[in-house]
Amino acid sequence: MSDTAPTPLFLLGITKRSGTNFLYDLLCRHPDIEKRPPIWEDYLLDHAGPLTDFTSSVTGLWREWWDMGKAEADRFVRAVGAGIESFLVEGATTRFVLLKTPTPANVHLAPLLFPRSPVILLVRDGRAVAESTRLTFGNTDEETARRWADGGRQILDFLADGRQPEESGESPARLLLRYEDLVTGTERELRRVFAALGADPEAYDYAGVASLPVRGSSVARGGAREVHWEPVARPESFDPLSHHPAWEPARLAAFAEVAGEVLAAFDYPEVYAPVHSAS
Repeated sequence: MSDTAPTPLFLLGITKRSGTNFLYDLLCRHPDIEKRPPIWEDYLLDHAGPLTDFTSSVTGLWREWWDMGKAEADRFVRAVGAGIESFLVEGATTRFVLLKTPTPANVHLAPLLFPRSPVILLVRDGRAVAESTRLTFGNTDEETARRWADGGRQILDFLADGRQPEESGESPARLLLRYEDLVTGTERELRRVFAALGADPEAYDYAGVASLPVRGSSVARGGAREVHWEPVARPESFDPLSHHPAWEPARLAAFAEVAGEVLAAFDYPEVYAPVHSAS
C-alpha cells in the first residue's frame, strides 16, 4: 500500500463521556477525512490483544524452529495489520478513514499493527467526566476516577514512548487534545490537528461548526428522558463547560486520591469549578 493510499485515523478518548462524539463529528467535516459506515465505534485496538497473542505465538515458533529473524517476524505482524487496514479503507476516496473508540485500551499496539496510522487522543477533566457518566450510566465517582486514571496513564505512556517498529520507516502523528481547549478554541485546535495530519487547514468550513448538532450530551437530550446518541439541535444556551455543578472539597479530595497525579499530568486544576466557553 503506497504512502498516498487511504489509511485509518484513530480517535481514542481517555474514557467514555470524554467528548469523542464531538471531535468525531468535527473531523468528518474535512474533505480529507471520511467515516467507515456502518462502523460507528470500532473498538479495534481495544480487542487487539488476542490478535497480537496469535502473531507472537506463531512467530515465536518460527523463530525457534527455523531461526527466523526478528525483522521478518515483525513484518508478519504488520502484514496481519495491513489485512485489517485493507478491510477498513476499502472503497475510501479520501486520505483518512476515521475510526473512533472512547477508550485508549491497547493504544500501544497501534504502531505495531498500523504503522502508517495517526492517533488522536482526547482527554477531558475527570470530574466533568464523572458528572456526565453519573447522569448517563449511573456510575459512582470512584468507578469513574479509577477508569479515567487508568486511561490517562495509558495515554501518557503511549505519548512518552515514541518508538516505531523496526524498519517501519514511519512516524505518523500522535496528537493529544483536551476537550476544554477544543470547546473554547475549536478552530485553533482543528488547525493544529490538520497541520499534524498534513491536511489542508484552509479546506475546512470553520464557520459551519456553530450549526453542528449536539450528540450524546448528558443534558441536551432534545426532550428525551434518557441520554441518546441521535443528533439534537444545539440549544442557544448550550455550554458544555458549565452545565455540571462545582464540587465540594470532600468530593474533590476523594477523586484526587485516586486520580490526582493524572489530573496534574494533563494540567487540570486541583479545584473543579465549571467555566464558561468563549462561544
